[in-house]
Amino acid sequence: MTRRLAVVAVAAVLVVLFGFVGHRPAVRAPWSGGTDALARGGATTWYCPMSPAGLDGATGRVVLTAFGGAARATLLGYATDGAALQPHQLEVPAHSQVVVPMADLGAGSPGASVQVHGGPVTVEQRITSAKQTDQATCTMNTGTRWYFPQASSLSGSSSRLWLVNPFPDEVALDIRIVTADSARVPAALRGVVVGPRTSRMIDLGAIEGVAELREQFAVSVEARDGRVVAGLVWSISGSGLRLQTGVADTATSWVLADSFGGEGVTDRLVVFNPAPVATTVRIGVRVSGVTDADQPDPFIRDVAARRYATIDLDRESRLPRAGLRWIRVDSDGGRGVVVSEGIRLTKEGGGGTANERPAIGGGVAEATGARIASRRWYVGSVDAQETGPSVVRIVNPSGRSIAQVRILAVVGGTSTPVAAKVEVPAGESLAVDVSAAAAASAVGLQVDATEPVVVSSRTTSNSAVDFAITSAVPDARTASPLEPADR
Repeated sequence: MTRRLAVVAVAAVLVVLFGFVGHRPAVRAPWSGGTDALARGGATTWYCPMSPAGLDGATGRVVLTAFGGAARATLLGYATDGAALQPHQLEVPAHSQVVVPMADLGAGSPGASVQVHGGPVTVEQRITSAKQTDQATCTMNTGTRWYFPQASSLSGSSSRLWLVNPFPDEVALDIRIVTADSARVPAALRGVVVGPRTSRMIDLGAIEGVAELREQFAVSVEARDGRVVAGLVWSISGSGLRLQTGVADTATSWVLADSFGGEGVTDRLVVFNPAPVATTVRIGVRVSGVTDADQPDPFIRDVAARRYATIDLDRESRLPRAGLRWIRVDSDGGRGVVVSEGIRLTKEGGGGTANERPAIGGGVAEATGARIASRRWYVGSVDAQETGPSVVRIVNPSGRSIAQVRILAVVGGTSTPVAAKVEVPAGESLAVDVSAAAAASAVGLQVDATEPVVVSSRTTSNSAVDFAITSAVPDARTASPLEPADR
């Protein structure tokens, strides 16, 4: 039955494909905010800072997906001891995916840079063990500042900060630990040196006087000179794994596309203000299947300078206990913040459909908000799993225009329609089950829309009892800033 439905969906897409392509969206100002979006062709360098080192039995992989023509890639690992590692060169065939074990890049599975010629090509990092799995989109940024709104050092968990310096000069930096009542750079984290073309790991929970036995703290990496790349590997024993590529810039508006409630779901939203000036944020939670008149009132939170504000969404009485939602956060006064959402499953629940929470009995995931919208997004890797569903979440943040959306699967040298032309009303979201597309092997997905939308993906592993929420990558030609929120 599933295969028959998939064939019907493909046929429907082919019928409407000409009409979709013929639609002419309104002209919008292009995105000019740096390297958050992926340009076609030319040379692009990605950085994958995290390593499975320190996680028992875990392996790391780098996943490259070509969404157009063939590309050439050069992968270079950065060892913790500064040893010079040999580049790893490969071809990425057109409309195909290549998976590279991090162990192939050097001893200790170091962090890596991936230089791509051609494409467009997305790059993701995946870490997997028998009982944990997660993946994260690598970054095209190097930066002097990196922000992590959520970390923990409770008993049974670890927060390992990975730093990669891909440049020929050493970098000195300070690591600021922000708790509910303090924001300081401990002596052990002042003037931390990351050698040239080297990676370094700091176990934040293992340093005396830093952040022992903290359920929640935020981290700010502040380079004194030079630029680095930072990532956080957060392991919770018996519960799951979170990979967090650091956020290099603050923004005044953020959208989180994939949020949900349900039995056994804990859901914490964190708004981190790393600036020395206080701000106020407006947090709008848009519940699926609820009329405009019945949507919950927004949450208003004051966020002190160099502090964070948290909302445990699963405990808020104004929100339904179950169902899908998406979140928008706006900061007043032009002061930038960083937003992330941590979701944890403590028991089985839901019915296993795309419109519900994952049905597995455990797992954790961390989602970082998007600060731009786009008419084209690339979902780097939807992995074939023995359970599901694998889901793509699409949010239309516009308060005025309907977005028509189609999804193409990229695998094995071809680009195949997955979902027919569907509509996402203004201010609404859509959950699309893409499990059939990934039934035989992992695939990449291209999401095209007639209006700027925000996209993320979710995959579920029954064997590891864990799940991952991964940010999609916007196309630079169709990306634009988020429209101002309706007040």
